[in-house]
This record gives sequence, structure tokens and C-alpha cells, in this order.
Amino acid sequence: MTGEPSKITRELAELDQHLAVHGPELARWPISSQQRFALLLMNNADAQRLLAEAQSVERLLHQEPEVPAERLDRLRAKLLAAVEAEQAAQRPVTALRPALRPVRSRTPQRTWGLPAGAALAASLGLGLLIGTFGIADRILRPADPAIQDLASSDVDGDESELAFGADFSDLDEEDTL
Repeated sequence: MTGEPSKITRELAELDQHLAVHGPELARWPISSQQRFALLLMNNADAQRLLAEAQSVERLLHQEPEVPAERLDRLRAKLLAAVEAEQAAQRPVTALRPALRPVRSRTPQRTWGLPAGAALAASLGLGLLIGTFGIADRILRPADPAIQDLASSDVDGDESELAFGADFSDLDEEDTL
């Protein structure tokens, strides 16, 4: 007999949770829940009270309050006044307009008569052309021995060498600069 009151209390708590999740309309409950709580709702006064409370809360939530027409008119007038005030604040002030001078940018908009974007595209094309035809290699070739001598004078018999035009097949990644 001692386990029965706690079982009913537990079932009432589960019914209360179920009502909070699914609402008081029994037809919307899952069929398993309808079958589970049917006997409890028929035989227990506390369960019936929980269902009645949930139904009254549901009715209150779905009621539309009546608002007098004059109150709606005052509300509409306040909203329109607020919208007009906000629009007026966003309008430019025309009285100060003649005093304002346009701000000029200090950076030139054109480079050699071309827009900045065209100059950038031209430099990209020139870089691709130089790289494709190896013009940079021909310019830097005479500097090869000087750079390699400079690099080898700092290293004492180390296998490290400047990977400038060198054969990469026998070099590790750590040995290349």
C-alpha cells in the first residue's frame, strides 16, 4: 500500500508534464498517451483538476480581448505620428546644403590616364608575360655565381646550398632556401 500513493503522485506529475507539452485537447494527444492517462482522468479528482486548469489556460490564451474603437484610433494616431517623426529625422537638412562643399579624395582616381583597376590589371598581365617568357631568369642569371659564392662562404662544409637554379632531385626541403 505504501507504493501506491507515490505511483499516483508520479503519474499526476507525468500527466501535468504531458498537458504542458501536448495541451488539454485529448484528440491531439498520441494514442498511446490517450490510453495511458484515460483511467487516471476518469478515476482521479486531481487529474481531472489538472485537465480543467489546462483547459481554462488554453481558453484564456485563445480569447481575443475587445479593444474600444476610440483606443484603437488613439493608438493608430500615435503610430502615424511616430512614423512621420522618424521620416522627418531622416530627411536631409536643405538649409545647410549650400554651405557644404564636396569632399575630394586625396588619392588619385586615375593612374596614367587609366582607372586604378585597369592599371592593376595591366601590371598583372605584365607580370604574367615576364614570368612566361623567362625575362626575370635572364636578368638574374648573371647574379647566380655571386649569390652562390656568398652563400657558400658562410657555410662550413655543410650540404646546404642556395636553391637558385640548382638541381632539386638530391636536396631535401630543409636544405633549400
